Amino acid sequence: MLARVEDISLPIPPVAADTNCAAALSLFLSDTSLFALPLREEDGALTLVTRAAVTEAMAGPEGPVSMLASESPQIVEATAPVGLAAGIAATKNPDALGEGLIVVQDGAYRGLVNPAALTATIARENAARARTLGQAARRMEAAKAKLNSAAREKADFLAFLGHEIRTPLTGILGVADLLQDSVSGGEPKRLARTISESGHHLERL
Repeated sequence: MLARVEDISLPIPPVAADTNCAAALSLFLSDTSLFALPLREEDGALTLVTRAAVTEAMAGPEGPVSMLASESPQIVEATAPVGLAAGIAATKNPDALGEGLIVVQDGAYRGLVNPAALTATIARENAARARTLGQAARRMEAAKAKLNSAAREKADFLAFLGHEIRTPLTGILGVADLLQDSVSGGEPKRLARTISESGHHLERL
């Protein structure tokens, strides 16, 4: 079964876009698994800022964390399959595969998807597909072997049947030819000829 984005999203609460970098850094330091923070602008728009961006910014002047926000975060529906969401992100916004995805449901924020979780889920799904394809290939090979075996058995049967019919048929044709030569009268000769013609027809078949 394909995983949906909501299955791997983390419900990280959004912070205000004007949160300063020091506050954002303290959030990252308090949770080592936190890879990004969702930011909510005053107009309700969502973006995100990564741990790496905040850490780098702390070396410079202090300012709001929104200056470090992703310019075009990838927002995906919670019910979208993970593979589809990753494919769209890879095509439209490759940076999102390293930053993470923002998950919404009916326009409401639901969480973030960690890039590592995204990659791991896709790898698991690909491995499952490979196993399924391998099993299908093995079933197909078994069916092919069964068909080949049936074809061999049919050919052997027909060869055996042909031999078993041909042997007595040769005797019948021989006797029919002898009868044609040895009997007198129109009717016995006609009957012997019918036997011979029918036997030759059967031999051709």
